[in-house]
Amino acid sequence: MRTQASLGLPLPLVSGIGKVLGLWVVEGVTEGQEVFASQGIPHRQEFTMRMARYDGGVRSLLRFF
Repeated sequence: MRTQASLGLPLPLVSGIGKVLGLWVVEGVTEGQEVFASQGIPHRQEFTMRMARYDGGVRSLLRFF
């Protein structure tokens, strides 16, 4: 996701039941880790994504291909 965020390409967002929710751009990804095991393996990882809906239209997508 970090790579996709750095490219700034609009991507389809699809719900867990397959409904397409439109094109979105990943603006950033942050990660947090808590409660480490003795070997340093996190027992809890959190990810937060900042996303923006892409409303540039199909014609403006041509620059990405």
